[in-house]
Amino acid sequence: MHEELVIVKSKVEQLKKESKLMKAADDLNVSIDIDGNTISMDSESASNLMIVKDMILAYSRGFAPDIAKLLLNDDYSLIVMNMNDYTKSEKRQTQLKGRVIGRHGSIKERLGKLTMCSLRVYGKTISIIGQYEYANVAESGVDMLLKGMNFETVFKILNNKMKEAYINHGRNS
Repeated sequence: MHEELVIVKSKVEQLKKESKLMKAADDLNVSIDIDGNTISMDSESASNLMIVKDMILAYSRGFAPDIAKLLLNDDYSLIVMNMNDYTKSEKRQTQLKGRVIGRHGSIKERLGKLTMCSLRVYGKTISIIGQYEYANVAESGVDMLLKGMNFETVFKILNNKMKEAYINHGRNS
């Protein structure tokens, strides 16, 4: 199987030096070839290929290698939300990203702590890594914020969703 991923040139240079991710790919028997800003990946295992692709994508979206490597665990997922789905206006995208980040990162931090997820705002994307159920709660929170919902209302809803997700997660363990 073969997959390709195009990432920002500066991230390609960093990726080449990132031994943790390269070793993880090697351990999963995924070969990586880098040509310019195109990352080519080959493997006989479709699932291993998708894991490595998600790890590289996460890294290119600003996650630290140790956070990106959480995707090696089947319980974790990566969600990438595109700002173009909310508005085409660059100015409005900047405003909306500011809503998600908050003053000095307060909203992003609060959202991350509540949902036990890592969030990154990079370029035209907002990315989330977390345990599957919790990442979905974080995604709904970001969606509500991007749609302009009141901050405290969003956090009340998320608090209830996290209680439900936590109960369901306990049942599934």
